[in-house]
Amino acid sequence: MYATPDDYAVRRSGSGNIPEPELQAALNRAEREIDSLTFNRIWAIGWGNLTDHQRNCITQAVVDQADFDAEYGELISNPLASYSVGGVAMQWDKGQFVCRSGVYTSAGIHALLLQSGLAGRAVPL
Repeated sequence: MYATPDDYAVRRSGSGNIPEPELQAALNRAEREIDSLTFNRIWAIGWGNLTDHQRNCITQAVVDQADFDAEYGELISNPLASYSVGGVAMQWDKGQFVCRSGVYTSAGIHALLLQSGLAGRAVPL
C-alpha cells in the first residue's frame, strides 16, 4: 500500500475531502492508476527498495490522484466533449490533463511522478 488513510489525512489538498467509507477504495484505485502511470516500476522494484524521496513522491501522488479522481473522474470519463441545455453550454478541455496508459491525471501529479524517476518513458538503468 503506497498511501494509507492516515497519509491522506495529513497530505490531502485543501479541497480534498473523500468520505471515510469511500477513502480506502479511492486510495486503492489511485494506487492502481499510479502503477499504470509509472509503467508498474514501483511494483517491479518493490516498495522497500525505493529511496525515501521516491516513496514520498509516490505517497503524495496517490493522495493527490485520489482527490483528482474524486473531483474530476466523472467528467473526464464522460464520452461527451460538450453539451448545451437551454442556451447554457459546457465544454471540457481535456488538454488540461495528462493521459498516460489510459489514465488521466493532472500535470502536477505527473510532474511529481517524473521527479521520482519512475514515470519517464525511457527505460531506467
